[in-house]
Amino acid sequence: VTATSADLALVTATSGNITLAPASTGSVQITSGVTSGTGTSSGWSLAANSVNTGVGANISTTALTSGSSMSISGGGANMLAAGELLNLDMGAATVGAAINASTTGVYTGAGVIQVTADSATTATIQAISATGLTTGTGLSITGGTSMTTNSELIDLNLGAATAGNGLNIATTGVYTGTGLAVLTANSATTAAGLLAVSGTGLTTGYAEALTLGTTLTTGGAINVSGASYLHTGTETGSLLKLAYTDASSNATGTAITNGILLQPTINTTASAGTKVVNGVSVSPTLTACGTTGGTCTFNGYDVTTPALTQTTTNIYNLRGINLGTAGAIVQNTAAGTVSWVGANIQMPNTTQT
Repeated sequence: VTATSADLALVTATSGNITLAPASTGSVQITSGVTSGTGTSSGWSLAANSVNTGVGANISTTALTSGSSMSISGGGANMLAAGELLNLDMGAATVGAAINASTTGVYTGAGVIQVTADSATTATIQAISATGLTTGTGLSITGGTSMTTNSELIDLNLGAATAGNGLNIATTGVYTGTGLAVLTANSATTAAGLLAVSGTGLTTGYAEALTLGTTLTTGGAINVSGASYLHTGTETGSLLKLAYTDASSNATGTAITNGILLQPTINTTASAGTKVVNGVSVSPTLTACGTTGGTCTFNGYDVTTPALTQTTTNIYNLRGINLGTAGAIVQNTAAGTVSWVGANIQMPNTTQT
């Protein structure tokens, strides 16, 4: 049919082509008499089973500005759990991609791929299942060397949420891997923090909370290894640095600020073995002290008290070491032994050769 305007109706068991003239400014609407795509019927069926290196369906809209190359509208509240607006089935393919979205322009939009479900409450917005993975990756994101400050590969923004999690990593298996979350930046030298946590509004909360179980043997909460300082001048390195300020303004009561608070509970069983509980244990290894003429000093515990010029009626108590409270000791009628020592210092064996 060649005309300014025309309708083409294909009856059962017929086929045909619909071709728009090169200068056409109209549109083509294909309306199917099939009301449901169940069984073997489809509203619109495209079969190109002999295509191998070609394109099964090609849409070109190079003049697009605010339009859409393809728009698919679903049934709204009528959709069931098994309903899909787009189903991409790769069959038994072992390579290739189901979706490829790319742009060669200096993209500044809101997202090359955007998913919006602002009314969802208990649903999962995006689900990825890869239960057969062995050495593969569920999600891979690669950034470039042009990244600048405040750019992110992943940005998880909870908005003004007062509960919930930005990221949840869990496994129910007997995990023996290298880390549920692994951060590697072995070429970094002067970074302010490979892992940065900011919680400036905290009052009674914690920036990081670790909960462990009741079956620990040689494990622990934090393990730092491989740190080796190589000073070349007057430098100070600290494996753990805790800086804080006490700006208390209480007019009554006692305000206590602890840099480190250790609260061990001694609750061993009645077995006859020896139990040793150390609040802090320092166990150095000495292998060398530089060349001849060098000086090495090891301090198991080093404390510096601040300088002070008293000009008020305040009472200052400055103590390098303070055993503030000693619990009461009572020996009952059993034949046990209690030995209490405020400070136990073992002198080394010294030999002059």
